[in-house]
Amino acid sequence: MPLSTSTLNALQKVGAAAFTAEERLKKDVQEYAERVHAAIAKNPYSLGNDTLIENWKVAARLAHTLMGIEKELNEVYQVASQLILHWQRRHDQRAKKLPKRQCRSKSR
Repeated sequence: MPLSTSTLNALQKVGAAAFTAEERLKKDVQEYAERVHAAIAKNPYSLGNDTLIENWKVAARLAHTLMGIEKELNEVYQVASQLILHWQRRHDQRAKKLPKRQCRSKSR
């Protein structure tokens, strides 16, 4: 088999972890956006608002990057699954084509 099932399981776990991290990061970005909005609403002329906005942009970029990573990991898992499935089908077809051995009893 070109890939072991333990490798496939590891790919699934890393994809699930990336998905969980992405969801948490999106939540954090949304909560931070609300803080930025509240700070601007409270005092639109505060010099600290620029820093808040820049930090929010960085966090949003991180979330976007992680979303791309999770998508790529999903594609890697799908390709790996197809590779294993293709190998198993070919292996099964070859096994069917092999001549069946007959057991002969040795009598003396």
